[in-house]
Amino acid sequence: MKEFKIIFLLTVTFSFMKCSNSKTVEINVVESIEISTESKNLEEKTCRFTVSLYSIGEGTDGKARTSLENFVKSYSSKNKIQIAYKTVNWGREGEVDYCFSLSELNVKQQETFIAELKELLKESKLVHFKENEACKVGR
Repeated sequence: MKEFKIIFLLTVTFSFMKCSNSKTVEINVVESIEISTESKNLEEKTCRFTVSLYSIGEGTDGKARTSLENFVKSYSSKNKIQIAYKTVNWGREGEVDYCFSLSELNVKQQETFIAELKELLKESKLVHFKENEACKVGR
């Protein structure tokens, strides 16, 4: 009879412990939903043009990065307009997005800027272009 009481008490104790753990999990799930909603709101800001330098196991294309940055500098000085952009690091091998709002340019200038930059970087296999999409949130 004494063994039965001990087993019964242990069973009840473990049951309460298990219940308290499941409540903790529910709280963590609710917190993670709130966090992801905040990140989604940050991502909703769209950029006119985004250049993504990505990697497939061996790092990004350094020449493409240098060409991109030099192009932006020369375009800015040639047209006497400061082209603003934001860089977002998102990978472990140097992956980065260059997000351009291009609000300082009119529509024709935006099209020219995008066309020239695409032409410059067309040889690189590790570059993606996006237009009118949200800029990623970094790591």
